[in-house]
Amino acid sequence: VITNDQASLQREGADIAYQRAALENNREKLDEIKFSMDQARLKKQIDSTMYIRQQALWSQNIGSKAELETRQLAYESSVANLKSLQERLADLQKNLAFQEKQAKTNLRISGTNLSEFEVRSEIDGKVYRVFREGGELVGPSTPLAVVGDAS
Repeated sequence: VITNDQASLQREGADIAYQRAALENNREKLDEIKFSMDQARLKKQIDSTMYIRQQALWSQNIGSKAELETRQLAYESSVANLKSLQERLADLQKNLAFQEKQAKTNLRISGTNLSEFEVRSEIDGKVYRVFREGGELVGPSTPLAVVGDAS
């Protein structure tokens, strides 16, 4: 094996990035938006009830037009907020899935790059001579050893 610190560090960095991007490690982000959505659903339900009550009062000539419009605006705002949170959740899920897939691909690439530093012979045989010593710098076309078949 030819050592290459840069390739080893890239592999380690890719592994850390994959662990961080893994979907199960981002559950708290998803849970936070889901909690906000639950709160928004509750607020929408309350605002809907208040708006319906205000409409009933208005139909009996009780209350003011401003109160009715305020309740309507609060309800419409709640609906828009819930829809916005639903879109944020979908977008976050899509982004997290993409980041996890990308990190996994980068991890595979760095593993492939690291494996390119393993020296293998295309034939079974015996190593007759080694041209380099440990610690010497070698390049892609540098001969390292003579391998042969004794028979």
